[in-house]
Amino acid sequence: VTSRDMIQLLRFFHGRGTLDGREILTSASIARMERPTTLLASRAGVRVGMGLGNIATARRGFLFQGHTGGIDQFSSAFAY
Repeated sequence: VTSRDMIQLLRFFHGRGTLDGREILTSASIARMERPTTLLASRAGVRVGMGLGNIATARRGFLFQGHTGGIDQFSSAFAY
């Protein structure tokens, strides 16, 4: 994965599923990916938690969407 790939992914999410004028996913699909449902609190309306391959976290008053990952001796995070 290159930095250019990550920029395209950010543009895809910022475009709510559309990239370069082409709809890849509907905006409703993006909203569903971002909607946490894994915890009782998220089912009650709290906006942090795991969606579908996408996690919502709050930091310093901002809500971030993204994904984390890693392997031995490596960690990564993507957030928007």
